[in-house]
Amino acid sequence: MVVNKFYRWFAALVTIGLIAGGSGGVKASPPASGSNFTVDQTENGLIINWTVPAPEIFTDPDGKVRVLIPGFILGDDPGHYLLPAASKLIGLPIISEPELTIMEIDQSTIPLQGELAYAPVPEGVTRNSDGLVIGGDMSLAEKPVEKTYEPVEFEILGVMRGFNLARLTFYPVMPEGDHLRVISNIKFSVNYPAGAPRSLNPSAPSDTLQETLMRKVINPDHLQFSSPGTVGLKSPTPGTSAVNGQAIIKVNQRGITKITYAELSSKGMPITIPGNVHMYRSGEKPGDPEQEIALIQDDPNSRFLFYADPRFSRWTDYDTYILQEETSPGLRMGSRSANPSGVPAGSAYVKLDQEQNNIYSPDCYCGSLPLVRGGDRWVWEDIKIPYGGSTSRSYNFNLPTVDTSKPAVLTLWLLGYTDVIDNPDHQVEVRINGNLLSPVITWDGKEAVQQQLTIPASKLIEGTNTLGLSIPGIVDVEGM
Repeated sequence: MVVNKFYRWFAALVTIGLIAGGSGGVKASPPASGSNFTVDQTENGLIINWTVPAPEIFTDPDGKVRVLIPGFILGDDPGHYLLPAASKLIGLPIISEPELTIMEIDQSTIPLQGELAYAPVPEGVTRNSDGLVIGGDMSLAEKPVEKTYEPVEFEILGVMRGFNLARLTFYPVMPEGDHLRVISNIKFSVNYPAGAPRSLNPSAPSDTLQETLMRKVINPDHLQFSSPGTVGLKSPTPGTSAVNGQAIIKVNQRGITKITYAELSSKGMPITIPGNVHMYRSGEKPGDPEQEIALIQDDPNSRFLFYADPRFSRWTDYDTYILQEETSPGLRMGSRSANPSGVPAGSAYVKLDQEQNNIYSPDCYCGSLPLVRGGDRWVWEDIKIPYGGSTSRSYNFNLPTVDTSKPAVLTLWLLGYTDVIDNPDHQVEVRINGNLLSPVITWDGKEAVQQQLTIPASKLIEGTNTLGLSIPGIVDVEGM
């Protein structure tokens, strides 16, 4: 029922902060006193050398050991060890699955004189003397979160404004049993695969966000972007047998799309054997194999047709397809009769989305929260119960036409921001026009949940309908 959409400009600014600030509690670091960070660009990628000063070891009044390095920030993921770390943003060629290789490392071990300090975890809420909630409460877990640390962690962030971005996070101090592993110098490479474009000296950035990204990365010469267009030529992808290169097809509308031979030829990709032309699209997520898209040779000497189903996001309003001629036949679209004889009558459905973007979830005083629908952070309303009580909400929506003989489907997106010992610790009863729907929604902790419920036939009416949410309060402290 609630569809959350992030305002694109605001998302861009916030994401810049997240990229620069690191993930998993690691924030961007100012230059460390006594540290040295150098980057050399090579034919195959980057060689990075990082030298840091010796760590400073402190013992807190509770006996916990705290490790600091000047200029490095302590990671603060709830329940994780408080370890000094620094992160750097790098730009990658668009067609790139880089490999990180440690070349040299200078390290030693020192005894750990006590238990290493770790970050607290959110636990309930903090109230003032009048009993009003004034923030989220934190408490120390019984034991830290188990994690295997690597000296350098590499994370591909995705594409933003046409730039392929990744983050390097360096942990110069890591726990190993009753010792600390301390790195004073590390040299490693980030190598692009064979065939990936390098050092492109891109043209002037087209907007402020691209200018900001070029200042943030440590290798701006490797950033790659292109101006808007329909068809562009690029080098063949490694492992393919492209005959005359590849064409990038940018699509911003869903539906049947045509590509003419003349347009391809004008871009430097003449078609010699139309039956050997293939079309590909990247997988759903990084690391997925490419998907071949079926084509129609609408006119053997004129054009191709294909069904475009662009995957849009807050960062881009188009999707890209790759066209290339190979030495083997390409995938072609089949056909079937459109005669409706003998086909049973179907049902036409109308989809109604209801949303309000009123609350930015990271502003909650409750620690780190997951993303909600579509990777968003905006929500409609804060629903919480009074201590030991219950509450309810109602939302009206208008349906101009209803087939009362057919059931309907309701989809809800909910985000829990409290986490107490009980499991589950969230429960919501959903009603349409006073009729309880099944199932009752339950979940545990700070999780984003999506629930589909069937609305039985005759329960919707033409005109104003009411969605009711009841939170009976199965725990003393509950918020969503």
